[in-house]
Amino acid sequence: MTEAILTEELTARTKVLAKGRILLAIQDSSEVNLNSHKHRLKQDSGFGRTDDARGSIGFKIHPTLVVDANSLHPLGFSSLAIWHRPMEMADRHQRNYQKQKIEDKESYKWIRASNESKEVLQDAEQVIIIQDREGDIYEQLSQIPDEKYHLLIRSKANRSLVDGGLLWDKLSREQSQGTYQITVEGNHRKQINKRVATIEIRYLCTSVKRPATAIGNTIQETKLYAVEAREINTEEKSPVLWRLITTYPVETYEDACLIVQWYACRWLIEQVFRLLKKQGFDIESSELEEGWAIRKLCILMLSSILKIIQMKLAYDSEEEGQKTEEVFTATEQECLKELNKKLEGKTDKLKNPYQPQQLKWATWIIGRLGAWKGYASQRTIGLITLFTGLNKFYLIYEGWTLARDVGTR
Repeated sequence: MTEAILTEELTARTKVLAKGRILLAIQDSSEVNLNSHKHRLKQDSGFGRTDDARGSIGFKIHPTLVVDANSLHPLGFSSLAIWHRPMEMADRHQRNYQKQKIEDKESYKWIRASNESKEVLQDAEQVIIIQDREGDIYEQLSQIPDEKYHLLIRSKANRSLVDGGLLWDKLSREQSQGTYQITVEGNHRKQINKRVATIEIRYLCTSVKRPATAIGNTIQETKLYAVEAREINTEEKSPVLWRLITTYPVETYEDACLIVQWYACRWLIEQVFRLLKKQGFDIESSELEEGWAIRKLCILMLSSILKIIQMKLAYDSEEEGQKTEEVFTATEQECLKELNKKLEGKTDKLKNPYQPQQLKWATWIIGRLGAWKGYASQRTIGLITLFTGLNKFYLIYEGWTLARDVGTR
């Protein structure tokens, strides 16, 4: 089965779930490093040079994770690109990078993924495409958005404005529209302390000029909104500072806060990469002997990773949470019902306390398969427990479906 077919299957369910919703389509890139298998992998089998200056090998992935903008429930993927660079790839100067058209650059991945997402999510009510700094590309700002599809990107370039001046400078001079508080999680590696931060909000509507580097682009100016979220009253060395550009209308303080909230959902796709490469799946330790095979395995893993994140979020939520039908197929739900009968204990404390239409119900079952005891007083179900339980479920499900098919002949 080809990568294209696997990717089509990965996005097919998302296409169905998109109908009539307002969606966030969150893009990002990551790198799968296979250098520890350098002398075992077959040459010319789907891997190449990585960003590592030491000459490591691997491949790139660029998925788009789709999230319901109202409930913030993950729904699936709307695009996925996997590629590798040639081992002897010329550097930026040799390729005359600055004079290349965007279609010839690796950064075209952002625009390609946006167009693919527009196709998959065509039945949605609205789509907000979210990207980090790398996506701040004029060709994308001028070509992708329309009344239905919007961009939300962390600004990388202090762009020139049509009415004079520079974007960041004008934005920082705007009057503060209000403040609110957030909890900033700590990160010892980046020397970030956990704290409650006070965030000040500014926003504006403006038009940016076409830069000289936008080779072949004839659109001379593009209208956009900019939002600044700046941490104040702090002595931190790296205070929070987000400058966000978007084509989604920002006309009030509440609109600006919504933009910041939507952009913060990028942590979900970072969690996807963390599960793929470290916690549980550890794809970089795969013993497969061809890069092509590891790439296909990567696509298959993404589907399971999505389910784990969906279940974890649902179980930890104090609200009713996501629906089971958005995560498990009808036949998978039938199998889960049979398993639930076997996993429930005789006492009320060991009964599944949730309704089958709630994803929490399925998460309770998967957690039990992963060796969670099932008591409400026990610690919450962890990601590794869900990983173990989901693997066990699909082994059971394969045998269950086979027995059912044989029995109906």
